[in-house]
Amino acid sequence: MGVRGARGGIALVGAFVTALVVATSGTPALAVDGSVSGTVFQDFDSNGVLDTAGGAGVPVDRGVAGVLVTAVDREGATVGTARSAADGTYSVAVTGADSADVRLQFSDLPDGYEPSYSVLGAGAGESGSDVQLAQVGDTGLDFGINAPDDYSSAGVDTPVVTAIHYSGDRTEQQVANQPAIVAYPWQTGATSPGSAPAFNGSDLAESRTTLATVSQVGGVWGLATQRSTGDVFASAVLKRQVDLGPLGLGGIYVVPRVMDPSTGEIGTPGAARPYFDLDGQGDVDLNPDGVDLSTAGRELGAFNVTAADGDVYDTAGTIGLGGMALSSDGNTLYVMNLTQKRLELVDVSGVVPQYIGSQDLNLGPDDRPWAVSVLHGTVYVGYVQDASAGDQPPPADGAVDDDEWFVSDSHAVVRSAPESDLGALGSASSQVLDTPLDFQRGLVWGVACGTAGEADQRTLRFCHWHPWTQAQGDGTYQFGANLMGISDPGTAGIGWAQPLVSSIELTADGDVAIGMQDRFSLQAGNYDVGPDGTNSSTEHGFEGYSQGDTLLAAKAADGTLTLESDGAAGGVTGASPGNVEGPGGGEFLDDSNVFADPAEQVHHENTTGALTRLPGVDELLSTAFDPAVDFRTNGFSWFDTSAGSGTTGESQRARVVQDQDLAGALQKAGGLGDVSTLLPLAPLQIGNVVWFDADQDGVQDADEPPLPGVTVNLLDADGNQIATTTTDANGQYYFATDDPDIDGFDPDGGDYTVQFVKPTSGDAFDDDSTFGTVPWTDVSFTAQDAGTNDSVDSDADPTTGEVPYTAGDPGENDPTIDAGFVADVDTTVTKVVDDAGLWVDPDATYTITVDARDFRGDPLPSTTLTLGDGDTADAPVAPDTWPAGTQVRVTEDADPSFDTTVDPDGWTLVSDGTPEGGFTVTNTRVASTGFEILKDVEDSGGLVPDGTTYTGTWQCTYPDASTVVGSGAWELTGGGTTTVASDLPVGATCTVTEDPPAVVDDGAWQDPDISGTVTLGPGDDTVPVVTVTNTFTPDTPTPTPTPSTATPTVSPTTSPTTTGPTTAAPVPSPTGTTPSDLAVTGADVRRPLLAVLALLVLGGAFVLVARRRT
Repeated sequence: MGVRGARGGIALVGAFVTALVVATSGTPALAVDGSVSGTVFQDFDSNGVLDTAGGAGVPVDRGVAGVLVTAVDREGATVGTARSAADGTYSVAVTGADSADVRLQFSDLPDGYEPSYSVLGAGAGESGSDVQLAQVGDTGLDFGINAPDDYSSAGVDTPVVTAIHYSGDRTEQQVANQPAIVAYPWQTGATSPGSAPAFNGSDLAESRTTLATVSQVGGVWGLATQRSTGDVFASAVLKRQVDLGPLGLGGIYVVPRVMDPSTGEIGTPGAARPYFDLDGQGDVDLNPDGVDLSTAGRELGAFNVTAADGDVYDTAGTIGLGGMALSSDGNTLYVMNLTQKRLELVDVSGVVPQYIGSQDLNLGPDDRPWAVSVLHGTVYVGYVQDASAGDQPPPADGAVDDDEWFVSDSHAVVRSAPESDLGALGSASSQVLDTPLDFQRGLVWGVACGTAGEADQRTLRFCHWHPWTQAQGDGTYQFGANLMGISDPGTAGIGWAQPLVSSIELTADGDVAIGMQDRFSLQAGNYDVGPDGTNSSTEHGFEGYSQGDTLLAAKAADGTLTLESDGAAGGVTGASPGNVEGPGGGEFLDDSNVFADPAEQVHHENTTGALTRLPGVDELLSTAFDPAVDFRTNGFSWFDTSAGSGTTGESQRARVVQDQDLAGALQKAGGLGDVSTLLPLAPLQIGNVVWFDADQDGVQDADEPPLPGVTVNLLDADGNQIATTTTDANGQYYFATDDPDIDGFDPDGGDYTVQFVKPTSGDAFDDDSTFGTVPWTDVSFTAQDAGTNDSVDSDADPTTGEVPYTAGDPGENDPTIDAGFVADVDTTVTKVVDDAGLWVDPDATYTITVDARDFRGDPLPSTTLTLGDGDTADAPVAPDTWPAGTQVRVTEDADPSFDTTVDPDGWTLVSDGTPEGGFTVTNTRVASTGFEILKDVEDSGGLVPDGTTYTGTWQCTYPDASTVVGSGAWELTGGGTTTVASDLPVGATCTVTEDPPAVVDDGAWQDPDISGTVTLGPGDDTVPVVTVTNTFTPDTPTPTPTPSTATPTVSPTTSPTTTGPTTAAPVPSPTGTTPSDLAVTGADVRRPLLAVLALLVLGGAFVLVARRRT
């Protein structure tokens, strides 16, 4: 997973991002809407950069459609998806993300594609991995992919290999040492319009590397190149007047080390040698009729000695070997058996090749196969259906009476199947193209095809495909100056185009090019007698003309192909719409000798059926005759396949490979076999990210940070360290096989170990605002292989930090080897009780709640602690811990008896040493109000003597009725007050009882009226009052009292007796009393007296109001 910085605007400010605050259980989150965007591109050279500037042989990256891009928020919810458009661009509309942080995941890559190289700290135009972290509003979040088969080295002179054919005995001295297999660089030594060199004589050797001579291999056509070794394989071809090599009809040859796999350039080739004779392996029988194909039997001699070679004329294209290709893994050769119409499989992975077996194509008697290609893990085979119309010869005099003989009813057919299911090739259901070949084509030699008079002869005979034939209708095949509309009286040219699907290749845009070889190029020979021994009227033999073709087919998503029509394919128009030389009346590729002087541009179908490409380069290379300025040559034509270039479909460059002056050159008859580019193995890159798994779920979430500076080692299968690196600022690391500093990392696979090394000192985070300080000593690996998505889990063994890794095939880059780290934190809570000189229950415990929330503000489980004075406890309770980044808030239930403080207070980040000493909860004892007892006497008769005292008890309980925290006795006179219990806990509940009053004559005491219980408040509250009222009822009517001037007497307050907490005892109820005799005189008759005393605050307790009624 990659970590990407914000690009293209700051999230939440300049990228159309909106946010809505919504309520959550933790810190309010942002419901974020907006978008993220970028480009998915095919990275042909695997450099992780979107390359848009090309040049000769330089790949140009291009967008890839259909890749799924998914945005996931930090909680793992999918908040948007999009697929890349035709140009590779995408824009994901993000809706309802819980924050601006999102994780982008790229999936649904086209079949055969892998993530390309990822760039450390990738910016716009650079590839991140298949999982990237971003913020809503980011742009330029690009992702490169590549098919390993499409790897193309930028700036490297890629070798192009081809086979050259010569007539005559391969051991004859004039041809024996001629180059039969050669390599040229793709990028250099070719012509361009207006500056085409002659390429005669010594020019042919410019930049050329000879890989094999005619004497070593004879005539070969099929070529296959092995990326891992740089070896080239070549297979024999049966071609008139061209000698077979030492292995005969089933011969396969090898040239070792043509390419240096480490550079992708031509290396130091070994000697060509016979490799494998396919004929006779298993039930392989390439020549069941026993045709004598020996040099002597064919009467081949020096190149300038006539040889009819009539048996080969008859059997060419029907027996022997055709095309050849290597499997994607480079271990199996697929060879087309023309005779038995099937694929033969040869294991080339070991020192000695081994025959594996065959795959029958189940073709009909008139079906003729040739082509086999392996493209992106799919095997393609091509054949011509209903190729033969029988052996009835055309009219010998060339008169055209029946155009059905001349216009072919043949179809070109392409089948395809995955390499894992080769059996499907034997079924017609695997067909992806079936197209008739009845369209008019370009003229083999002349100005143009016509439609009337004599031109009809020219059109029917030389502007169409014809059925396959073994007939030798020289008169019909031969053309002269008058018929062709040109002046060359010395020419005795012959041509009879018969279709053969010989090559299948991809273009840079993924369309399919089909090379059509003219079977007549295998029959004609050059400047020799006819197959029946007859000579031309000029006595110089017949000059054979090949008339192949190159067609383009658009490839649909389901793999089916649609052939070009009127010069357009897949919505792109090529070079020559409307020229009446292709399907639907036009041609996409202008396959004519365009480099010649306009007056000499007389070959309107000059390609010879072999194709190759350089991945990512908007060119298609085809073999051709007369490709450049000089005539009677063979070489290469490069066609522009880019859409909208202004030169689409045109031949842009050319190169002569075989000149007319060479002994035995086949000239216009087609002197080249197959052509193939030699590409190195795609490099391999592995690695990705080390991150801090803050929520400890084993999955890298969008808001979890990378860990820079972590050492990562690469070990070989023996445990030897072959590379080491450290993670960058984004936590990323990579190892690559093309890193010159790494020796022993093979792009072709192998067993390795990726070793993550946790630092033993320093801090993973230092005073970080989210995580505080986290020492590496507190860090460990997170859970391994959590979840179902390997791209976002941790692969490291939690104990060793190692990841055993078996590398895939070349180019199967793996950016999913990740390691997550976690760290735990905890703290302590200490209880302190300050009695402030007041009574505190020494056995009391206190309930403390520790709330926690993670680094996102989401709640974690709370912890409840019960502590006494001086106790300290772990939070959370061991062995539980919190993840680093946790914030904690400590609280205690309110107790009015105490002032409670927490240090530190509020939400506090817990990390190493923070808060120092943990949390302290201090309770400081608060004095209560106490309460007052007020004595009220109701004596309507004035019989109760002044100074009469009243006594009783009081008792307080806390926190429940079963726990007595204070009690005592009280003594008051009528109207008196006393304050008690001011040192008792706030919240205590207090009750008062009274003893029976003293007996008073002439009346009786009623039961006392006690106002009820009171609850003590803090010291600055109003002092609660308990009023104890005694009512004395006289026996006789009371005379009218005389007002008295006496001042009521207030008894001195009796200090209460206080005891500590006990079990509550019943408070005795007061009993009635008998009033004493009262002396009554007129002067001191008792009158009701209300004395109101001011409410005073004394020593933290309120003074009771005394009231006396007489």
